[in-house]
Amino acid sequence: MAETFGSAAERGVTDATLLLAETEKFYLEEFKSAYVELPADWQTLRHIGAHVAKAGLKLVEYRTGSRPVYDIVEQVIPDLAIYRSMIINLSREELELPGELVGGGCEDDALASILAAQGLIASVIEPAEHGPRSVAAGLPPGELEKIAGKLHAAATVLAETHDIDLTEAQRIRMDGLLTDL
Repeated sequence: MAETFGSAAERGVTDATLLLAETEKFYLEEFKSAYVELPADWQTLRHIGAHVAKAGLKLVEYRTGSRPVYDIVEQVIPDLAIYRSMIINLSREELELPGELVGGGCEDDALASILAAQGLIASVIEPAEHGPRSVAAGLPPGELEKIAGKLHAAATVLAETHDIDLTEAQRIRMDGLLTDL
């Protein structure tokens, strides 16, 4: 169970300590004004990143007892494989999957790899949204390979942990999602 630390007032948290006015000014002058709309492939990667984050959250909820194992087996594991394949398809080059897991091969390591994949996605998207990175050359294949590798490793470890066939789980999930359309 999560530890509580009292109310914001009891902890001395005020608008001033949160720098709310300063943050709003920064947002309006620096953050929001510098936003650049990205091409379709880059938006797709951003969208995949949001789904990767949701998969990671589901795994965290499962690990803390607030989500059933069914969701991990039927959604998270195959979804990670789908996202991996989608990222490979975004590349204009052939990618290899090194399958580099963060850690040694347990659910916690899979979660760390999901977080690393999400961070890598953000490290590609965020600078491009603010303009300094040229998007004309397309998505960077080296980064896509790392992202796909992290997702592949996480999906593989989770599939092994839960004794399921990853390819079959991905196929069943895609068939179900396509049927729901």
